[in-house]
Amino acid sequence: DIRYTLDGSAPEIASLKYLNPINLTETTNIKASLFENDQPVGKVFNKTIKFHKGIGKKVVYKGIYSDSYQGAGEFGMVNSLRGTKNFHDGQWQAWLDKDMEVVIDLEKDTAIHEVTVGSMENQGPGIYFPSKVSVLVSHDGETFQEVGNIKRAYAKSGASELKDFVIQFDELQARFVKVIATNLKTIPSGGGVWLFVDEILID
Repeated sequence: DIRYTLDGSAPEIASLKYLNPINLTETTNIKASLFENDQPVGKVFNKTIKFHKGIGKKVVYKGIYSDSYQGAGEFGMVNSLRGTKNFHDGQWQAWLDKDMEVVIDLEKDTAIHEVTVGSMENQGPGIYFPSKVSVLVSHDGETFQEVGNIKRAYAKSGASELKDFVIQFDELQARFVKVIATNLKTIPSGGGVWLFVDEILID
């Protein structure tokens, strides 16, 4: 049996049994465990599914991601599922020596004040944080205005690290959100430079 909770408590024998897909409509912490002979077995699954205003919305790519790292495909950036430090986990989209530029269509003018871009750095296999992340907004999908950016200088590191680049701005109304993550492109050791992104959260 798999038993789970949606309130942050630890799964126990009295918890709900997983029989069908779980429908979520808001940010939810899911904890689940295998049970054998009415006792929990193994590691508890613990994941928070964060709802944001871009979930399930159409994403248009300028320059498609690498065939080697396609994540969850066209909705991979807006499916609320985050990547781990295992860059083969199926949640990451990646660009080799290229910038990431996407436009998310919120379908109607929506009040927003924050955009978060999830990225990874693991310099051993050539994965580096973006050198800059920019957010632009539009009402018509044609004329965009930049509302914020974050720059990050290269720093040598031997660690594998996950980082959310958070761009905050005064609340405004927009239908289209463009996100540009600039690939570092050049590193002291030479070689290709990967840019990995798992999710773009719009709030």
